[in-house]
Amino acid sequence: MAAELSISQMDEITRFISEKFGDDEGHILHELYSDYVHTDAIILKNKTGGHTIVTFGMSSCGIKSPIDYYNHIELVIEASGRFDMKSKNGMLIANELVGLTKYPFRNNTWFGEGHTVLASKAFRDTFGYDAFLLEDVQSFAEIDGIGTVSFLSLIPIYKEEREWMMEYDSLIYLGLLKRIYGENIYCADVKRDLYIPSEDDLQLGILTRLLKIDLKTAEELIAYADSKGTELTYESIDEWFKLNKADK
Repeated sequence: MAAELSISQMDEITRFISEKFGDDEGHILHELYSDYVHTDAIILKNKTGGHTIVTFGMSSCGIKSPIDYYNHIELVIEASGRFDMKSKNGMLIANELVGLTKYPFRNNTWFGEGHTVLASKAFRDTFGYDAFLLEDVQSFAEIDGIGTVSFLSLIPIYKEEREWMMEYDSLIYLGLLKRIYGENIYCADVKRDLYIPSEDDLQLGILTRLLKIDLKTAEELIAYADSKGTELTYESIDEWFKLNKADK
């Protein structure tokens, strides 16, 4: 029998989801048959006029993650308001989300921020995206009998983008993608331009990861080095931080 939430746990987590992810109580898509874990989804209207779909039930069965924070997770995806979520395309997006909740259990793996997972053929053929990049939405619920339940958002990406991430770094890519497209990266049914970072963008991304700074600070560092007619070194970075601290 597939693992599933108790009624009280279901009430707790759906209440949390409604408060954190939507502007209404939403309607629930019930899964009729489950492998590994019974997963339903709640479909909510959001502030952009579109829909946010969030699973509940996946977290009832723990994932063998090396990071405790991702032992119990639920998945989130967004769709525009271009069509009724009960339409063919709307149901395809919701079913894609629910289907991916089985992936870690079926493949004896785990999901965390920066991971990528392939989309189904139906999703690829309909919306043009090849896979999803997972992002931690920095929101979690404490559910009795389960503990911390974390939420991962699915960002649709193209094949070439996934290949770039496999060669370089998915978290670098995530930051750069948000710099270019902002919140427009989330809607599963809205196509955007393919984005492959330039060498300059890659340098920005590497700085943010190595120094644990934001992209704006990284840009200022590079501009400082350019103004000095030198390349970035530990010495020039240290000098910039000392000057910046003194200015404040």
